[in-house]
Amino acid sequence: MIPSPERRRRIRWTLGAAWAAGIVLTGCTGAPPATSWPGLTADSDRAYVAFQSHVYAVDEQTGRELWRFPSEADPARTYYATPVLTGTGLLVVGGYDHKVYALDVERGTEEWRFDGAADRIIGGAALAGDLVLVPVADGKLYALRATDGELVWTFQADAGLWTAPLIDGETAYVPSLDHHLYAVRLSDGRSMWDVNLGSALVDTPSLIDGRLLVGTFEQRMLALQPGESQPVWTLPTQGLVWGNPAAADGVAYFGDIAGVMYAFHPEDGSEVWQYAQPNAIVPTPALDQGRLFFVTQAGEVFARNAVDHAPIWQTSEEQKAGLGRLLSEPRVQGDVLLVASMEGDRLLTAFDTASGDVRWTFAPTD
Repeated sequence: MIPSPERRRRIRWTLGAAWAAGIVLTGCTGAPPATSWPGLTADSDRAYVAFQSHVYAVDEQTGRELWRFPSEADPARTYYATPVLTGTGLLVVGGYDHKVYALDVERGTEEWRFDGAADRIIGGAALAGDLVLVPVADGKLYALRATDGELVWTFQADAGLWTAPLIDGETAYVPSLDHHLYAVRLSDGRSMWDVNLGSALVDTPSLIDGRLLVGTFEQRMLALQPGESQPVWTLPTQGLVWGNPAAADGVAYFGDIAGVMYAFHPEDGSEVWQYAQPNAIVPTPALDQGRLFFVTQAGEVFARNAVDHAPIWQTSEEQKAGLGRLLSEPRVQGDVLLVASMEGDRLLTAFDTASGDVRWTFAPTD
């Protein structure tokens, strides 16, 4: 289907807004560089980080590198998409080289490769039963068989897909730069419905208490009832919203580019509290045992009481100096908080969740 002139105008505006946001966050000018922030995931034993020339597996207890893929840097390959674990011993990650790689989690060896995409893979993949769903910057969503990478079906949006879809039952909710959130049937890749939210959608929606929560570049958080075209409620924000909410104990939390962290009731959008600090909050925060963890573009890590945002700990000036800008989602694994850095003198830092002490750091060696 050829988009109408009005749709094409909206798509161009969306791409401009998305790139403008990238400039705000990275301080870059000129043509978009082949760069992004690290993609981080983890299991009970290892952290996996996709960044620049390699995908790394790191021991969660010691910070020791276990393997890297590829073993030697290839200037034609870079990786930033968040890897996904299949549960069958594979780690699947997409690259800027338009390819999808499935790696053995124990050894880091390539088990299969999909090379049918025509554009960069920026967003992380999502596991849906025996399928891996891979979003691509040209607007295609590929459903690949997790065991061998065979293509099962393809879905096409009208503009780029920059983030993983949300999987719920037999439905994948697919956010796009064309302003639309699509509900795609997992059995055959057909769109069941879509809704125009008036803004670029660059992060995976959250599903909380049966409602889809979606942050937008138009400075608002929206709650949607699946299948309905009008929001149930709208929560205005002070800055554009990149990450989407995390929730626990009946309260949801997210931050915005203005540096405000919001706590609210997901059923009606009513505010619980706001906490403002001067630096942009890009990713979704992490929650663990009543503690809220979030990071800022300025290299700060905050641990706050989720009930009233009372301070628990935050990074010292010395710690902050070694982190650089923080744009990747932090992850709680056991009693450590994993934070991936896009600059500074390390790639991964493990903080003690209770005290904020640094357990270990990981800096790749040549």
